[in-house]
Amino acid sequence: MKGQSISLGKRMLPLVMLAVICAPQELDASESLGGESTVLVKDGMMSLAIEDWPLGVVLKHIERQSRVRFIVANALQQDPVSLRFQAVPFLDGLKRILIRKSYLMLFDRSNSLVEVVVIQKRDGYKPPTMPFVPKYRSRFPVQNPRFKRPR
Repeated sequence: MKGQSISLGKRMLPLVMLAVICAPQELDASESLGGESTVLVKDGMMSLAIEDWPLGVVLKHIERQSRVRFIVANALQQDPVSLRFQAVPFLDGLKRILIRKSYLMLFDRSNSLVEVVVIQKRDGYKPPTMPFVPKYRSRFPVQNPRFKRPR
């Protein structure tokens, strides 16, 4: 038994490689990212001081301290977040973190936040162009003189 190797065969090798490449990556929220960084959620308030943390790690820290579940698209897991604020209401803090992202907040019947789904990046607002600009009109429409009759 010792010294024997297991052969997967030529057909299994691509499947094994695909499984390794596509396996979901676990982000450890307890990993040290250096510096004086804090993420604190307490009594409905949030304090945050982070510099270039991945979005997935920041949300994992918040998830552990609050009872809110976060689902983040894989493409956004590594987006860097740099923010600093203290004693901000929880929802306002989340909106600051998720600025320029499309997200969905789900609330329960007691109006408390249960889950946040972060979908994609959002580009800046571009106002629509107006193809036709109307000419100046007087405030009152011109009446046909035939219908001007004394009452």
